[in-house]
Amino acid sequence: MFIAAMMLMVTCQTIMAQESDSDYSLKGLAKLLVTEKLSAYDFNDGIAKVHKEQDGKILYGLINKQGQFVLPCKYNRIGTLSDGLIAIEDINYKCGYADVRGTVVVPCQYEKVGYYSEGLGRITKGDSCAYINREGEIIIPYFIAYDAESFKNGIAAIEKQKRQTYFIDKQGNVVIPQRDYRCYGCSEGLYIVRSKEGSKYGLMDAKGTMVATMEYYSMEPFSEGLSAVGESQSHKFGFIDTKGSIVVPLQFESVDNFSEGLAAVRKERKWGFINKTGQIVIPYKYERVQKFSDGLAAVCINDKWGFVNMSGELIIPCQYDRCEDFHEGYAVVKNGNQYAMIDKQGQYYIKFGVADYISSFSDGLANAKVKGIDGYVDKNGSSTFKYIRW
Repeated sequence: MFIAAMMLMVTCQTIMAQESDSDYSLKGLAKLLVTEKLSAYDFNDGIAKVHKEQDGKILYGLINKQGQFVLPCKYNRIGTLSDGLIAIEDINYKCGYADVRGTVVVPCQYEKVGYYSEGLGRITKGDSCAYINREGEIIIPYFIAYDAESFKNGIAAIEKQKRQTYFIDKQGNVVIPQRDYRCYGCSEGLYIVRSKEGSKYGLMDAKGTMVATMEYYSMEPFSEGLSAVGESQSHKFGFIDTKGSIVVPLQFESVDNFSEGLAAVRKERKWGFINKTGQIVIPYKYERVQKFSDGLAAVCINDKWGFVNMSGELIIPCQYDRCEDFHEGYAVVKNGNQYAMIDKQGQYYIKFGVADYISSFSDGLANAKVKGIDGYVDKNGSSTFKYIRW
């Protein structure tokens, strides 16, 4: 075990830096994780979810990068940070909100809560919903609803009955009357709506005007100004813009969302990449592909994965069983049950056989597991594992 920890340190080939110059404490994280026997997750916005087993139950908490509890491990569930607040559920199955400092700003007293957004959070009691502010004060009184969404662009979708939806403003006034559809989220100021029959999708703006009529059997949230749509009769896919106009004709067997200016598309069972005008930039020759991230995309040939750049040049040979996207300059790769991490030149930052598990970098740290112990790796050639007495 000591050898594994040393390997994790020496296989990180970047320049060493002093921990005192960083916003984290590997020593503090190591002590907390080992002492409390915690399982750790990725950091986002300076905090990470952790859990521990206690009396046969899995209980969740939050930690910061200095190795301190933000929230103790005493919750059944902890959500993701949204508009400065985090949804929490206690062991009595009651829900509330906490902030990033660990203060429970809205006590756990509700059956359910939604994502806090634009200054309001949804609470649920029986078949009724209401909206509260950060202080827990009810701003929009309880009303009967099948479902109620978080606020986006100053309005929220309320599903009175299944697939019968209207929209309210922050004073609770109905601004878009009830219609026979269901709302599937908002992106770039537009709402994806689905017909009552459940077979067709369209686009609606915040005033209730249909930007794209309900004619598509599939529709994805907008990414870089374009939405992937599919047509039922031809089973072909293409892209529309925020005006509802088709900018890339529906001609592909399958598509993925645009990322870094390019989108993966499939023809004759082979994948390539197009730009936003529909021009093929990287030819159809791959069995499978992933989106571009950090300027590189994972591609698969003969069941082996590697990476191409935005010109289609194979930068890292197809030699891995699986690849994750690049994040913060590094990518996790996998052969069999073993994990490794490489840089953009294909050089190993963490070699195979060192860690039981590695996740992508997030917030400057990568979650890893060595000999069953959770910890973190930084980009300066160090990890929490060097502080553990094996």
